[in-house]
Amino acid sequence: MTTITTTMTTTSTPSPCPPSTCCSATYLEGGTCIETSGLTKKVKRKFCSKSKMCTNSLGVFDTKCTCCRNCKEHKTCKNRKGKCVDPASVNWSHWNFDFCYKKNVKCVKRNGGMNCVCCGWNDPTNPQLGQGENVQPLTV
Repeated sequence: MTTITTTMTTTSTPSPCPPSTCCSATYLEGGTCIETSGLTKKVKRKFCSKSKMCTNSLGVFDTKCTCCRNCKEHKTCKNRKGKCVDPASVNWSHWNFDFCYKKNVKCVKRNGGMNCVCCGWNDPTNPQLGQGENVQPLTV
Protein backbone atom coordinates (compact mmCIF):
# COMPACT_ATOMS: atom_id res chain seq x y z
CA MET A 1 0.00 0.00 0.00
CA THR A 2 1.40 3.39 -1.03
CA THR A 3 0.45 6.63 0.73
CA ILE A 4 0.75 9.93 -1.09
CA THR A 5 0.82 13.16 0.90
CA THR A 6 0.01 16.39 -0.88
CA THR A 7 0.91 19.76 0.56
CA MET A 8 -0.72 22.93 -0.71
CA THR A 9 0.88 26.28 -0.12
CA THR A 10 -1.19 29.40 -0.59
CA THR A 11 0.18 32.88 -0.72
CA SER A 12 -1.74 36.10 -0.83
CA THR A 13 -1.10 38.51 -3.64
CA PRO A 14 0.71 41.53 -2.27
CA SER A 15 -1.04 44.86 -2.68
CA PRO A 16 0.45 46.88 -5.53
CA CYS A 17 0.00 49.96 -3.35
CA PRO A 18 2.29 50.08 -0.33
CA PRO A 19 1.16 51.84 2.85
CA SER A 20 1.68 55.59 2.61
CA THR A 21 2.14 58.08 5.44
CA CYS A 22 0.94 60.77 3.02
CA CYS A 23 -2.46 59.07 2.80
CA SER A 24 -2.90 58.68 6.56
CA ALA A 25 -1.90 62.33 7.00
CA THR A 26 -4.43 63.44 4.37
CA TYR A 27 -7.31 61.44 5.79
CA LEU A 28 -6.83 61.57 9.55
CA GLU A 29 -10.12 59.71 9.95
CA GLY A 30 -8.60 56.72 8.16
CA GLY A 31 -7.47 56.23 4.59
CA THR A 32 -5.39 53.90 2.48
CA CYS A 33 -3.63 53.84 -0.86
CA ILE A 34 -5.52 51.51 -3.18
CA GLU A 35 -5.26 50.47 -6.80
CA THR A 36 -7.38 52.72 -8.99
CA SER A 37 -8.29 50.09 -11.59
CA GLY A 38 -10.78 48.41 -9.25
CA LEU A 39 -12.67 51.59 -8.35
CA THR A 40 -15.82 52.94 -9.93
CA LYS A 41 -16.08 56.63 -10.89
CA LYS A 42 -18.64 57.13 -8.12
CA VAL A 43 -16.30 55.71 -5.44
CA LYS A 44 -13.35 57.74 -6.75
CA ARG A 45 -15.40 60.95 -6.69
CA LYS A 46 -16.90 60.31 -3.25
CA PHE A 47 -13.94 58.87 -1.33
CA CYS A 48 -10.64 59.50 -3.12
CA SER A 49 -8.13 62.31 -3.39
CA LYS A 50 -7.73 64.06 -6.73
CA SER A 51 -3.99 64.59 -6.29
CA LYS A 52 -1.09 62.13 -6.43
CA MET A 53 0.07 61.16 -2.97
CA CYS A 54 0.67 57.42 -2.99
CA THR A 55 4.26 56.44 -3.54
CA ASN A 56 5.77 53.10 -4.48
CA SER A 57 8.56 51.37 -2.54
CA LEU A 58 11.10 53.67 -4.20
CA GLY A 59 9.31 56.81 -3.03
CA VAL A 60 8.07 57.71 -6.53
CA PHE A 61 4.43 58.73 -7.06
CA ASP A 62 2.52 55.72 -8.34
CA THR A 63 -0.10 56.43 -11.01
CA LYS A 64 -1.80 53.05 -10.40
CA CYS A 65 -2.64 53.95 -6.80
CA THR A 66 -4.71 56.66 -5.16
CA CYS A 67 -5.40 57.70 -1.60
CA CYS A 68 -8.99 57.11 -0.49
CA ARG A 69 -10.78 57.64 2.80
CA ASN A 70 -12.48 54.56 4.18
CA CYS A 71 -15.49 56.23 5.81
CA LYS A 72 -17.72 59.28 5.39
CA GLU A 73 -20.37 60.75 7.65
CA HIS A 74 -23.95 59.60 7.22
CA LYS A 75 -26.58 62.21 8.08
CA THR A 76 -27.19 60.49 11.43
CA CYS A 77 -23.53 61.08 12.38
CA LYS A 78 -23.57 64.66 11.03
CA ASN A 79 -26.71 65.41 13.07
CA ARG A 80 -24.81 64.45 16.25
CA LYS A 81 -21.81 66.55 15.12
CA GLY A 82 -19.71 63.40 15.02
CA LYS A 83 -16.95 62.16 12.75
CA CYS A 84 -16.85 58.76 11.03
CA VAL A 85 -13.54 56.97 11.37
CA ASP A 86 -12.01 53.63 10.46
CA PRO A 87 -10.72 52.18 13.76
CA ALA A 88 -8.01 50.23 11.92
CA SER A 89 -6.39 53.20 10.16
CA VAL A 90 -7.55 56.36 11.97
CA ASN A 91 -4.94 58.69 13.44
CA TRP A 92 -6.16 58.38 17.05
CA SER A 93 -3.48 60.78 18.30
CA HIS A 94 -5.08 63.58 16.25
CA TRP A 95 -8.60 63.07 17.55
CA ASN A 96 -9.68 63.38 21.17
CA PHE A 97 -13.13 61.86 20.95
CA ASP A 98 -14.99 61.42 24.20
CA PHE A 99 -16.99 58.44 22.89
CA CYS A 100 -18.01 56.41 19.85
CA TYR A 101 -21.60 55.48 19.09
CA LYS A 102 -22.53 51.81 19.23
CA LYS A 103 -25.82 51.90 17.27
CA ASN A 104 -28.42 54.17 15.68
CA VAL A 105 -25.68 56.40 14.25
CA LYS A 106 -24.35 55.39 10.83
CA CYS A 107 -21.35 55.91 8.60
CA VAL A 108 -20.93 55.44 4.85
CA LYS A 109 -18.27 52.80 4.09
CA ARG A 110 -16.13 52.78 0.95
CA ASN A 111 -16.80 49.04 0.72
CA GLY A 112 -18.85 46.57 2.72
CA GLY A 113 -15.92 44.88 4.43
CA MET A 114 -14.81 48.02 6.20
CA ASN A 115 -15.47 48.84 9.82
CA CYS A 116 -16.53 52.45 10.33
CA VAL A 117 -17.73 54.05 13.54
CA CYS A 118 -19.11 57.50 14.36
CA CYS A 119 -17.31 59.16 17.26
CA GLY A 120 -18.00 62.44 18.97
CA TRP A 121 -17.30 64.88 21.77
CA ASN A 122 -19.16 65.95 24.89
CA ASP A 123 -18.68 69.54 23.66
CA PRO A 124 -18.55 69.40 19.82
CA THR A 125 -18.06 73.20 19.61
CA ASN A 126 -14.62 72.84 21.25
CA PRO A 127 -13.07 69.51 20.16
CA GLN A 128 -9.39 70.52 20.83
CA LEU A 129 -8.01 68.50 17.92
CA GLY A 130 -4.45 67.25 18.08
CA GLN A 131 -4.71 66.40 21.76
CA GLY A 132 -5.87 62.80 21.49
CA GLU A 133 -4.45 59.96 23.54
CA ASN A 134 -3.89 57.55 20.60
CA VAL A 135 -6.58 55.14 21.87
CA GLN A 136 -10.13 54.39 20.79
CA PRO A 137 -12.65 55.92 23.22
CA LEU A 138 -15.50 54.11 24.97
CA THR A 139 -18.50 53.04 22.93
CA VAL A 140 -21.89 54.35 24.05
